[in-house]
Amino acid sequence: MMSENFPHGDELCLVIEQFAELEWRKFRSSSSAIVLRTGTFTADNSRLAPYTSFRFRHEDAELIARLMSAVDTYQGAIAWHMSGHQRLALPGKNWVIRPLFVEQVQVKTEAGQGQDAYEYIAENYPDFARIAYLDLSNLADHVRKALG
Repeated sequence: MMSENFPHGDELCLVIEQFAELEWRKFRSSSSAIVLRTGTFTADNSRLAPYTSFRFRHEDAELIARLMSAVDTYQGAIAWHMSGHQRLALPGKNWVIRPLFVEQVQVKTEAGQGQDAYEYIAENYPDFARIAYLDLSNLADHVRKALG
């Protein structure tokens, strides 16, 4: 069970929004509220590694380069990676920042049985996501300082 001080998962989004307007954002929350007729329950998602996805309202190449550099130079408990992909039918680029280990596992799982990398990590490396969530807060602080 998570403590009150456990990171929520939106820490990096909140930092990035301090420096640029985002058109869209998504992140894996360490917990989520589930509303049923019988009441509201909290689901613990902390076994699945965090990620931060976003799209800038107006892309600034210099800011993107600085953000990528901040992520690449961060030296924490785990390595993080920022990558982007062009949207297919619409303009703009979606960006994602996630643990490098997730990308490495994704290559292996796609080549093998096609299992979701996040689920694979949760099953085979049960402590990884909790470490990544804790490290995400430190990454967010590092990015804030690097961009500030």
